[in-house]
Amino acid sequence: MPTKAAQIVIPDKVFFRIGEVSEITGVKPYTLRFWEGEFGRLKPKKSKSGQRLYRRPDIELVLRIKDLLWSRKYTIAGARTALSKPDDEDTVRQEPAPSQQDEALQVNLETRTRELDVRAASLESQQARLDALRAELDRSSADAVQTRSQLEQAAAETARVQSELDERAAAAARVQSELDERSAQLAELDARTARLTEQEAALVRETEALANRSAAARQASRVHEVKAEELAGQAKMMEARARLFEQRASEAEQHLARVRDREVRLHRTLIQVRRAVLDMRESLRHQED
Repeated sequence: MPTKAAQIVIPDKVFFRIGEVSEITGVKPYTLRFWEGEFGRLKPKKSKSGQRLYRRPDIELVLRIKDLLWSRKYTIAGARTALSKPDDEDTVRQEPAPSQQDEALQVNLETRTRELDVRAASLESQQARLDALRAELDRSSADAVQTRSQLEQAAAETARVQSELDERAAAAARVQSELDERSAQLAELDARTARLTEQEAALVRETEALANRSAAARQASRVHEVKAEELAGQAKMMEARARLFEQRASEAEQHLARVRDREVRLHRTLIQVRRAVLDMRESLRHQED
């Protein structure tokens, strides 16, 4: 019958790294390193950097060791004996049941295996750190070479800059002389500026006085405007009263005209009454006569 090892497909490559072997076989890298110490036939090559390089027969051997130890429950000694026989799986006989001493040895071996697994994991972590440090050292070496070249260039540049600095120092001395002359001119300008500042302060004081007067004039103008508004209001009131008086005078004149008209009518009536009385008297006299 075909086993699980026979069913695993191994990629068509010449060499495999330990991480690739772990993915193909399902065995942790530290377990693979432990098996190298227990099974002499499992000896992968190593590169110049110390990395393990497994070939196809190595992977097939790992798969067979895994089947014997994990599937068939062989001890390491039994698996080692089984590997010394032909590779045909049908010819491999089941290992007899272990005795109590073998079981104790197996327990002890498993305990040691776990300890070795922990140590192997620690060693693997340290190996990874060493690889990282080695790579960092290589980069540091390259950086050091580049830095040395840069330092040489910087030294040449420093010499050129020093020459330029000397030329600039001479130019600076000439400029300093010119600055001294201009300092004297600036001192004179400062004196003139001080006098102008005093004049400006006097102008500022006069301007402030004018501003105060202008503010007082504006305030007085506002007072006059308020009074003018009050007078205008009073004038409007007087106009309203005058119109009222005119209206009342007109009404009085109309009333007076009506009274005079009544007086005229009354006077006429009175004359008529007097005439009637005289007529009546004349009539009475005639009757008496």
